[in-house]
Amino acid sequence: MKLHFVESNYSKDNLKQYYTELYGNYLYDECDVVVCIGGDGFLLEYLHSILNNKDIVEKPIYGINTGTVGFLLNSYNKE
Repeated sequence: MKLHFVESNYSKDNLKQYYTELYGNYLYDECDVVVCIGGDGFLLEYLHSILNNKDIVEKPIYGINTGTVGFLLNSYNKE
């Protein structure tokens, strides 16, 4: 499975680099799944950017919460 990672500028854990080293980071056009790392606000912002771009093909998105609320995203445990 090819993954494309996007991460909020406010994310403190730098998970994008960690996951990129483990799984690679494919371009959006080549990936099977987008992994969105950040908070709920970042996920919504990213979804809006995709919806506003008519050339983007729909892809499944898996969210990892590194924010403070995170009711839309999957929880993340540093351990």
